[in-house]
Amino acid sequence: MLVLPYSTDGDHSTQPCEGFPHAGEARPPTALGLGVTRALFRIAADTPTPTLWMMSATLVALTAAYEFTVGRLGGQSWSALLANYAIWRGRLWPLVLLTLGLTPFLWRPRRA
Repeated sequence: MLVLPYSTDGDHSTQPCEGFPHAGEARPPTALGLGVTRALFRIAADTPTPTLWMMSATLVALTAAYEFTVGRLGGQSWSALLANYAIWRGRLWPLVLLTLGLTPFLWRPRRA
């Protein structure tokens, strides 16, 4: 099932869909992202920091590309999609992406 950032009702106004975080609602997507990355990442303790930054940038870029692709295929305008990044309006999606970007650092084993 695909979850789009906005749905249109009969009068073509946009309404936020469930599943995309508003203020106070970022916990479920963030917890899911942390759980999935924890299960999938096997990062060596001696992984260089520049490599971790590259992994972070790749994760965030792929996630944003997916969100924009699904949104555009679902008929959403660019302005509606970009509205999900308006943190000053209570949209917390940028914090979800930030958390996802930090996961390579979180899951790297600590050096002794």
